[in-house]
Amino acid sequence: MHYFLSIGSNLNPEKNIILILEQLFNFSAHLLVSKIILTPAEGFISNNHFLNTCIYFKSDFDPIELKKHFNRIETQLGRDRNAPDRAKQDHPADIDIIWKLETLNRLPALPTEPYIQPLLLELLSFLGYPIETSALEAGVSLEIIQQQIGLNTVWITKEKI
Repeated sequence: MHYFLSIGSNLNPEKNIILILEQLFNFSAHLLVSKIILTPAEGFISNNHFLNTCIYFKSDFDPIELKKHFNRIETQLGRDRNAPDRAKQDHPADIDIIWKLETLNRLPALPTEPYIQPLLLELLSFLGYPIETSALEAGVSLEIIQQQIGLNTVWITKEKI
Protein backbone atom coordinates (compact mmCIF):
# COMPACT_ATOMS: atom_id res chain seq x y z
CA MET A 1 0.00 0.00 0.00
CA HIS A 2 1.22 3.51 -0.83
CA TYR A 3 0.73 6.08 1.94
CA PHE A 4 0.88 9.84 1.84
CA LEU A 5 0.92 11.58 5.22
CA SER A 6 0.76 15.09 6.51
CA ILE A 7 2.71 15.71 9.69
CA GLY A 8 2.96 18.85 11.72
CA SER A 9 3.88 20.26 15.09
CA ASN A 10 3.72 23.68 16.69
CA LEU A 11 5.04 22.76 20.14
CA ASN A 12 8.79 22.17 20.05
CA PRO A 13 8.37 21.40 16.33
CA GLU A 14 12.05 21.01 15.41
CA LYS A 15 12.38 18.17 17.90
CA ASN A 16 8.92 16.62 17.42
CA ILE A 17 9.10 16.42 13.61
CA ILE A 18 12.32 14.40 13.95
CA LEU A 19 10.77 12.16 16.65
CA ILE A 20 7.76 11.51 14.40
CA LEU A 21 9.99 10.61 11.45
CA GLU A 22 12.04 8.23 13.61
CA GLN A 23 8.81 6.49 14.65
CA LEU A 24 7.66 6.22 11.02
CA PHE A 25 10.66 3.99 10.36
CA ASN A 26 8.72 1.32 12.29
CA PHE A 27 6.40 1.12 9.27
CA SER A 28 8.82 1.57 6.36
CA ALA A 29 12.60 1.64 6.00
CA HIS A 30 12.37 4.33 3.29
CA LEU A 31 10.56 7.65 3.71
CA LEU A 32 10.23 10.37 1.10
CA VAL A 33 10.08 13.68 2.96
CA SER A 34 8.92 16.90 1.30
CA LYS A 35 10.19 20.33 2.08
CA ILE A 36 9.37 21.42 5.65
CA ILE A 37 7.55 24.74 5.83
CA LEU A 38 6.68 27.16 8.61
CA THR A 39 2.97 28.06 8.73
CA PRO A 40 0.64 29.85 11.13
CA ALA A 41 -1.95 27.84 13.03
CA GLU A 42 -5.08 27.32 10.96
CA GLY A 43 -8.54 27.00 12.51
CA PHE A 44 -7.46 28.36 15.89
CA ILE A 45 -5.46 31.21 17.37
CA SER A 46 -1.95 30.44 18.57
CA ASN A 47 1.31 32.30 18.98
CA ASN A 48 3.12 29.11 17.94
CA HIS A 49 3.77 28.51 14.25
CA PHE A 50 3.66 25.01 12.77
CA LEU A 51 6.31 23.09 10.94
CA ASN A 52 4.55 20.99 8.30
CA THR A 53 5.76 18.36 5.87
CA CYS A 54 4.33 15.53 3.78
CA ILE A 55 5.68 12.00 3.72
CA TYR A 56 5.37 9.17 1.20
CA PHE A 57 6.17 5.52 1.93
CA LYS A 58 5.12 1.99 1.02
CA SER A 59 4.03 -0.43 3.72
CA ASP A 60 2.07 -3.63 4.19
CA PHE A 61 0.45 -2.23 7.34
CA ASP A 62 -3.32 -1.91 7.37
CA PRO A 63 -4.46 1.76 7.34
CA ILE A 64 -6.65 1.32 10.43
CA GLU A 65 -3.74 -0.17 12.37
CA LEU A 66 -1.43 2.57 11.10
CA LYS A 67 -3.80 5.29 12.32
CA LYS A 68 -3.89 3.63 15.76
CA HIS A 69 -0.09 3.69 15.84
CA PHE A 70 -0.06 7.33 14.69
CA ASN A 71 -2.50 8.27 17.47
CA ARG A 72 -0.21 6.53 19.96
CA ILE A 73 2.79 8.50 18.67
CA GLU A 74 0.83 11.75 19.01
CA THR A 75 -0.10 10.84 22.59
CA GLN A 76 3.47 9.88 23.48
CA LEU A 77 4.63 13.29 22.30
CA GLY A 78 2.05 15.01 24.51
CA ARG A 79 -1.12 15.44 22.46
CA ASP A 80 -4.33 14.97 24.41
CA ARG A 81 -6.48 13.06 21.94
CA ASN A 82 -9.42 13.00 24.39
CA ALA A 83 -9.74 16.76 24.89
CA PRO A 84 -13.06 17.93 23.42
CA ASP A 85 -11.40 20.95 21.78
CA ARG A 86 -8.23 19.11 20.69
CA ALA A 87 -8.51 20.40 17.11
CA LYS A 88 -8.28 23.99 18.42
CA GLN A 89 -5.23 23.44 20.62
CA ASP A 90 -1.52 23.59 19.96
CA HIS A 91 -0.18 20.24 18.72
CA PRO A 92 3.10 18.64 19.69
CA ALA A 93 2.31 16.09 16.96
CA ASP A 94 -0.30 15.78 14.23
CA ILE A 95 -0.10 12.80 11.86
CA ASP A 96 -2.79 12.36 9.23
CA ILE A 97 -3.14 9.88 6.40
CA ILE A 98 -3.92 11.94 3.31
CA TRP A 99 -4.12 9.01 0.87
CA LYS A 100 -3.78 5.25 1.05
CA LEU A 101 -3.49 3.84 -2.46
CA GLU A 102 -3.03 0.32 -3.75
CA THR A 103 -1.34 1.65 -6.88
CA LEU A 104 -0.05 5.02 -7.95
CA ASN A 105 -1.87 4.89 -11.31
CA ARG A 106 -4.80 7.12 -10.42
CA LEU A 107 -4.60 9.74 -7.75
CA PRO A 108 -7.61 11.05 -5.83
CA ALA A 109 -8.47 14.73 -5.59
CA LEU A 110 -5.85 16.85 -3.91
CA PRO A 111 -6.48 18.20 -0.43
CA THR A 112 -7.16 21.93 -0.48
CA GLU A 113 -5.36 22.99 2.69
CA PRO A 114 -2.67 25.51 1.70
CA TYR A 115 -0.12 23.92 4.05
CA ILE A 116 -0.62 20.43 2.54
CA GLN A 117 -1.33 20.81 -1.18
CA PRO A 118 2.00 22.33 -2.33
CA LEU A 119 3.98 19.82 -0.26
CA LEU A 120 2.00 16.94 -1.70
CA LEU A 121 2.49 18.27 -5.24
CA GLU A 122 6.21 18.45 -4.52
CA LEU A 123 6.23 14.75 -3.52
CA LEU A 124 4.28 13.74 -6.61
CA SER A 125 6.61 15.69 -8.87
CA PHE A 126 9.61 14.02 -7.22
CA LEU A 127 7.95 10.62 -7.85
CA GLY A 128 7.82 11.43 -11.58
CA TYR A 129 4.30 12.73 -12.07
CA PRO A 130 4.14 15.51 -14.69
CA ILE A 131 2.88 18.07 -12.21
CA GLU A 132 3.65 21.75 -12.15
CA THR A 133 4.63 22.87 -8.69
CA SER A 134 4.43 26.45 -7.59
CA ALA A 135 7.42 27.95 -5.90
CA LEU A 136 7.21 27.25 -2.20
CA GLU A 137 8.64 29.49 0.43
CA ALA A 138 12.03 28.54 1.76
CA GLY A 139 12.10 25.32 3.69
CA VAL A 140 13.24 24.84 7.27
CA SER A 141 16.39 22.78 7.62
CA LEU A 142 16.44 19.92 10.15
CA GLU A 143 18.78 16.98 10.53
CA ILE A 144 17.96 13.30 10.96
CA ILE A 145 20.34 10.37 10.66
CA GLN A 146 23.14 12.75 9.75
CA GLN A 147 21.18 13.96 6.74
CA GLN A 148 19.73 17.39 6.12
CA ILE A 149 16.00 17.47 5.42
CA GLY A 150 13.50 20.25 4.94
CA LEU A 151 14.98 22.35 2.17
CA ASN A 152 14.00 19.96 -0.66
CA THR A 153 12.25 16.65 -1.11
CA VAL A 154 14.60 13.85 -0.09
CA TRP A 155 14.59 10.11 0.62
CA ILE A 156 15.74 9.08 4.09
CA THR A 157 16.39 5.46 5.01
CA LYS A 158 16.44 3.52 8.24
CA GLU A 159 19.69 1.79 7.31
CA LYS A 160 21.55 5.03 7.99
CA ILE A 161 20.57 4.98 11.68
